[in-house]
Amino acid sequence: MFTGLIQEQGRILSIRTSGARGSASGRISIQARLTLEGARLGDSIAVDGVCLTIARFGPKGFEADIMSETLSRTKFRFSAAGCPVNLERAILAGEPFGGHIVSGHVDGCGRISESRPAGNAVAVSIDCGSDLLRWIIPQGSVALDGASLTVTEKRRDGFSVSLIPRTAAHITLPGKKRGELVHIECDGLMKLALGAEPANRTKEDALSMETLRRFGFA
Repeated sequence: MFTGLIQEQGRILSIRTSGARGSASGRISIQARLTLEGARLGDSIAVDGVCLTIARFGPKGFEADIMSETLSRTKFRFSAAGCPVNLERAILAGEPFGGHIVSGHVDGCGRISESRPAGNAVAVSIDCGSDLLRWIIPQGSVALDGASLTVTEKRRDGFSVSLIPRTAAHITLPGKKRGELVHIECDGLMKLALGAEPANRTKEDALSMETLRRFGFA
């Protein structure tokens, strides 16, 4: 589990894939320092919001395996060496919890349609499909490339977020250009509250403390 509070910006050192399209897998090498302090093999690191497992340490960072499902759902299949990435280590029991609950299982990708200054903030607009947009609400939470952000506006074809100066200084989003892809993970509590298939929901599926416990949120 993650919080969406980015600990450092790393960089892709290399990414290698093999296998036929649709079933390809690969290994990614990430430059990192702060995120790896005290880390061990098998620990989880969110790389641009994607939960990956440390498979090997290297002189500049770590390596992780990427399965075919992850490649098909994320922008990693288009990534190359040198790309900056947001990094967050999985939260430990007893640590302060900020941001919002981020699982590290991205729902899909969106595309930046606009990024502009808005006073001392940065306003970023994202285009995405209706399959993702149905879980987005104004003032709700969303993770973009793993960063916990608040939705400021929802449109027919996308939504917008606003980055305060401190957030903008710690994540990769302000440096991205129009048309670039970003990972989107919608708020798990919102998906739980709305239900993936409302027609199939039962009284037991209603949002309650017991439901939250059953799904590991409490």
